Amino acid sequence: MFDFLIGIHIVGMVLILYSLIVMFRGESTYAQKLLIYIMLANLVHNAGYLLELQATSLESAFMAVKFEYLGIAVFVIFFMMFVRHYCGFVENKLLERSMLICSLISVILVWTTPAHSLYYKNVEFVEEGLYPHLILTYGPFFYVQAVVAIVLPWIIIMYSLITSVKKEPQAKKRRNLIYVIFGTTFELIVFFIYGMGFFGGYDPTAVSMAFMLSFMVTTIWNRKDYDLTRAAANTVLNTLEEAVVTVDEYMKVLTYNQSAKEMFSTLEIRGNIKDVEHFPQDMIGAGDKTEFVLNGKRYEGHLNELKDVDRDIRGYTFLFADVTNTYEYIANIKEMRERAEVANRAKSDFLANMSHEIRTPMNAVVGLSELIIEESRGRKMYDYACNIKSAALNLLSIINDVLDLSKVEAGKMQLVNDDYHLQVLVQDTVNLIEVAAAQKGLKLKVELDENLPSQLHGDEGRIRQVLVNLLNNAIKFTRKGYVKFRISGECTEQDVLDLCFEVEDTGIGIKEEDIENIFAVFQQLDMNKNRKTEGSGLGLAITKQIVQLMDGTIDVSSEYGVGTTFVVKLKQKVVSEKTIQEQPVTREDLQVTSRKRFTCKDYRVLVVDDNVINRRVAIKMLDDYQLQLDDVDSGQSAIELVKQKQYDMILMDHMMPEMDGVEATRIIRTECGENGAKVVIIALTANVIEGAKEMFLNNGFQDFLAKPYERLQLHELMNTWVPEEQKQYLDGVVENDKVSEDEIAEIFMQGVDVRSAIEHSSGNLDDYLDLLQMFYIDGMNKRGHIEQLLASHDFKNYGIEVHALKSAAANIGAKELSEEAKRHEMAAKQGQAEYIVEHRDALATEYLNILKEIEEVLKKKQYGKFADKDTSDLKPIDEVVLLEKVKASLHNLERFKSKEAAAIVEDLLQHSIRDSIKMQLEEIQTLFSMYEDDQAEEKLKELIKELQR
Repeated sequence: MFDFLIGIHIVGMVLILYSLIVMFRGESTYAQKLLIYIMLANLVHNAGYLLELQATSLESAFMAVKFEYLGIAVFVIFFMMFVRHYCGFVENKLLERSMLICSLISVILVWTTPAHSLYYKNVEFVEEGLYPHLILTYGPFFYVQAVVAIVLPWIIIMYSLITSVKKEPQAKKRRNLIYVIFGTTFELIVFFIYGMGFFGGYDPTAVSMAFMLSFMVTTIWNRKDYDLTRAAANTVLNTLEEAVVTVDEYMKVLTYNQSAKEMFSTLEIRGNIKDVEHFPQDMIGAGDKTEFVLNGKRYEGHLNELKDVDRDIRGYTFLFADVTNTYEYIANIKEMRERAEVANRAKSDFLANMSHEIRTPMNAVVGLSELIIEESRGRKMYDYACNIKSAALNLLSIINDVLDLSKVEAGKMQLVNDDYHLQVLVQDTVNLIEVAAAQKGLKLKVELDENLPSQLHGDEGRIRQVLVNLLNNAIKFTRKGYVKFRISGECTEQDVLDLCFEVEDTGIGIKEEDIENIFAVFQQLDMNKNRKTEGSGLGLAITKQIVQLMDGTIDVSSEYGVGTTFVVKLKQKVVSEKTIQEQPVTREDLQVTSRKRFTCKDYRVLVVDDNVINRRVAIKMLDDYQLQLDDVDSGQSAIELVKQKQYDMILMDHMMPEMDGVEATRIIRTECGENGAKVVIIALTANVIEGAKEMFLNNGFQDFLAKPYERLQLHELMNTWVPEEQKQYLDGVVENDKVSEDEIAEIFMQGVDVRSAIEHSSGNLDDYLDLLQMFYIDGMNKRGHIEQLLASHDFKNYGIEVHALKSAAANIGAKELSEEAKRHEMAAKQGQAEYIVEHRDALATEYLNILKEIEEVLKKKQYGKFADKDTSDLKPIDEVVLLEKVKASLHNLERFKSKEAAAIVEDLLQHSIRDSIKMQLEEIQTLFSMYEDDQAEEKLKELIKELQR
């Protein structure tokens, strides 16, 4: 039996040696080092115990015990450190070092026995039992060491393992942790049985631990789990000069090179990368590439994952490259390019400004020449006037070409993509040029492939401009024969049509050597032959640039003296798969819009706009539909109403302070339940730019309406979205009311296009005067508010306020004020504070002038707005009756009957009332006219309190 025990221990030591060989392969990590320390401690323990088993005297047996303690004293502590690291717990250096110090003291006390009895009180050697062995009586420090270095570490080990099993998401590692728990539990059971004395003096803990460790090292903690630094070092550290840092899966630093240490001075092995000063922490979750600036240099960081043989992520490598010089080079190139662009832009801006300046008087020349033609009585004067008009129109055409060219070169020409009908585009183009062809006796041939899709998506206006340029050019240089216009195409991709336009003529043609210069600016070829042909030489240059702007191509083929063919190819999105043959459409068909009047009494609409003028316009236009109408002045108020009430439609202003229409719509869609999901939301915007429709549709809107809008545009929108079953049709059609020229002349205001404003609103003079009054009252308050925002440099809210002013001014016809407000809005958006400060007086002066013009109109007696009224015929009213009527007005207002409440106040003002009460009633009347019902309610309550005194 004794020989069998000796053999078992020898096998255990061999297994430990084999495990050490496994762990020594490759470069060691912190975890590998801990395992090596554990196995060395166990090897010493087993070797010492093997010597103890073979001892024949007290002295030799106790010397073996002393050697055993060199291993057993630290074994459990190292095992605890390893398990905590394997489970991902943060190191507790104070606890670990305290335990190791306690173990070191125990070793010293064992080796100095029997000079004292602190560790062993008595040591005896007996030859009974399986083999001669020692009987030890323990001293006080043994129990201290047992608690600190054995019991406490085992408790921490089991707690760490059980906690990690509960939290570990990966099934593989969770399974490994369970194996470790079983192995650890087995060792604890062996230790417990030995402590109970069941082995007759034999200590099996050393050899059982050897078997347990060997099993775990070879099956669980093998080299693939921890040998990560070799991959990082071999692939990066030894070949690159860039800074490199490698961490494990818990973000503990495994290794770094000198460049990394120079970048991050606080880097330490085993330290957490998140604690390293100036380290770009956002790299960890931002992806595989990050750029940042450190110590005045620009770095480009790359993150690479380190995976084991099972493709599990076991760490990361950070590589940092100094790209300062590269960025400086790019910056220099960019600066040179910007200088060139500035120079080119200056040229284009000059051309654009000059074109605008020249075009204004040229329009006057054309208009005056028409008047002369109409009034001329002699043939000679008539011919002169016709020549003036013809020359002016030619010059105006050249000016427009220069303006278009400058827009393209300055990057200011934008495409406005929308759905259009191909057949209508062709029809419009032919209508524009067929008269010119007929005047020259040319035959115009049109070949339209009717198998093409009927409806496409693109910039119809720019395509028409290109085609008209090419067709006019063909007519201009063709003396006899024909001009052929051919439209074909092919669907090469899903929902995309390769549209092809061909313009063929039998004109003078182009020499082969001149074809490459045909699209040059200010170039007209073969001047001798074309000296009688007027033109700027810009048409084809502009045409090519517009085609390129639409990502298309334009090619030309020609035979000198025979004719020329231009081919334009564009990719257009297919809207409708129905062909032209299946769905023929003409311009007349599109212009037929249902104008039949209708009401929709059960339809619920909410108007949301921070500007009272805009709300007034919308409400007045919607009155005829007799629908259920609410209005609020902010996105937050709209959200609260939608939570309480189901609406069918919301007219939502885009730009509002605090919360814009897009944000309010998002919250309504996501947080207002079924009320927010079903409602139709229409965007009201004064900024109709390229992509606006797509932006609104992508943010929860169903449609949008550009401000200022006409009654017919609003009717078309209502006709589209109100379900047929909710419409009650009436006799007649929707038309704008007509205002006489005398009435318009009576309210003439400098800087205000009265006719246009009335036509764009209701067409009713009284409604327009109400609009002017509201604009005036609102403006007297807003001017000061705008100045306050400017003084406090609150350019964000300043931009919102001038945006509201832009649309409100447009509604009353103050176009120049609207344009000036627009320029300030754009400057606020782009952060151009200098422009705003420099031009603040221009906006303020124009605003004040418009308000003064409105005030003069409203003071006229026939309008009765601000005019002094004759109070001699007014009947007095008893104050008791007055109080009851004021209470009745408040009662109606509290029940959302604002019209009835306002009517009572208006009736009271037809009586003779003391001045203090009259002033309050007039203020309440103004609040009603501006739809400020909440403020009117407060004023009514204050008036009631005063009358009750």
